[in-house]
Amino acid sequence: MRRRGVARHPIIKYPLALRISRLRLRTIITACVLTLAVLVVALAVALHFLDRDRPTVRHAMRLVWAEIVNPGGLIAKDGQSPLYYAVAAGLSFLAVLVPIFLLGSFAFKLFLHDPLVWRPTVSLQDQAGAGAILALRCYNGTNVPLVSITFKVLALIRSTGSPASLDHVPLQILAGEQRVDAREFELSPPAEPFTVRVPLAAKGARTRSAREVFDLPDIDLQGRPANKRRVTIAIVASGTYTVTGTTFVSHRSYELSRDLLLGHFQSIEVDPHTPPHRWDGWPNFDGNRDIYLFVYDEAVDPAVLESSAGVALGPAVPVQATLRGWVRDWTVATGDPATPTRLGLTRAPGAECNGVVFPVISDVLERTDESQPWYRRIDVTDDVDWPGRPDPCTVYCYVAAAGASAAAPPTLAAAEAVERAFAELGDEALRTYRATTGPQ
Repeated sequence: MRRRGVARHPIIKYPLALRISRLRLRTIITACVLTLAVLVVALAVALHFLDRDRPTVRHAMRLVWAEIVNPGGLIAKDGQSPLYYAVAAGLSFLAVLVPIFLLGSFAFKLFLHDPLVWRPTVSLQDQAGAGAILALRCYNGTNVPLVSITFKVLALIRSTGSPASLDHVPLQILAGEQRVDAREFELSPPAEPFTVRVPLAAKGARTRSAREVFDLPDIDLQGRPANKRRVTIAIVASGTYTVTGTTFVSHRSYELSRDLLLGHFQSIEVDPHTPPHRWDGWPNFDGNRDIYLFVYDEAVDPAVLESSAGVALGPAVPVQATLRGWVRDWTVATGDPATPTRLGLTRAPGAECNGVVFPVISDVLERTDESQPWYRRIDVTDDVDWPGRPDPCTVYCYVAAAGASAAAPPTLAAAEAVERAFAELGDEALRTYRATTGPQ
């Protein structure tokens, strides 16, 4: 029995054209062709039995196609049964309606084109100075530049009571080390990826590691705690096409209970001199890829690496590893009077040297790049092995930068510092270091 004074609100419905427009263009075209083909066959069979002239099915199919191109031809034929005219009238109606409906959906799809391709998962990773962050990724999926792209992120938190409601909580975004309400990119060339980083801890609050956050059922959203099952992260992007000057709005939602992925997102090696489809990293864009740093000098001691990078490595334990195809020698000139010569690597097929790998975050690599100007970072993923190596992963190490080759022997203090670091790894590690290192 209906209660008085309680309004009955209609259920939200999506028009069929709008539902079709959400499909891919290829799917819409295929649906249009298949729908017309089924109609042609079905109506041709009907005409074969209803037309008093008894046309063959093949001839009837030609008549139906002619009706689709020029509706009204069949209904003008004299001397047919009422059922024939009913089918002919229905065919004329469908011949007008179906193409308009499907092609309208096709045109609607064109107007709703989203230039951004979103990653289907959110990476939960660590960032120096911010603790655990959410990394949301997308890229410019068009062949034209986009300008004035602005990103905003908010959390939709479902209430636990009844009736249920949604609380919209705007989240701040990292722009360098600053927190902003919206992140803007002035220009995006075709295929360029974007990363929007959202710190989880409130400003000035105690931070947690990504592993801690991942293992807990609840999550702290910048001072607003909630169970992950009740949280949806929504990101909205707006910008302008450079070719037409028209604006666009793009949106993606992520359920934290389903779409959260622990680890570092797959980096894309952008190279403006090569086509985007050849950039390294595209095959795993939707996944994560652990990052490791192979070190082979005194930085096998975590304290030394933390000092040079200027950031804490966290609780990760270094693992002993072997680098193949390289020889270790004292060939790097630093320009520092205290340690004028340091260890480097030289390509040598068949050679190998020992060291350790550290799981790192991108901040460590970026800061090490800046603090070690006499080195350059290279990818040695295919050359490094260690027990329990994950797949996929990326492994970097540092070799001499251009113009940093040295001929002078190392200082006694530098040589002893490396030996002490390897001695901490064990007698076998120290013996291997001595056997695989060039003369001082």
